[in-house]
Amino acid sequence: MRWPRGATSAAPESEWVGWREADLRVRKPTTGLRAVRALAWATALTALVVLLMEIQRDPDRCHPNCFDGSDHTFEAGHVWTAYPSSWQWEAQLVLGWGAFLVALGGLYVAGRRTRWQTVASLGLALALLAAWIVWVTLQPSPVRMA
Repeated sequence: MRWPRGATSAAPESEWVGWREADLRVRKPTTGLRAVRALAWATALTALVVLLMEIQRDPDRCHPNCFDGSDHTFEAGHVWTAYPSSWQWEAQLVLGWGAFLVALGGLYVAGRRTRWQTVASLGLALALLAAWIVWVTLQPSPVRMA
């Protein structure tokens, strides 16, 4: 059916709204969405900095204070940071990578998925970041004895 020029519906005097005039877009609530996205970006950037710090410090580990059998002898009683093959070094590296990857996942999920997924991913990323920061800050110096 052709519509007359200037008319918006077949019966302009009626109050009936057809599907042509209706707004069928589904709108998500934007309350707090900007704050969640800002938190996701901040978490991802912090995780990137943590990962870069971990990658930068990983090759050095305890050098030159290592007890690796070359120029130092193995002595019992030293802290784990005095040995380059300690499992804790690898665990810190895995923790740094995990925090970064989960933060990227949280950045993707923020505002696109359910609130539960957003909270879970950002919470896990923040927990991994906090664990890495606390562990690296409180780890013993390789120079002092245990």
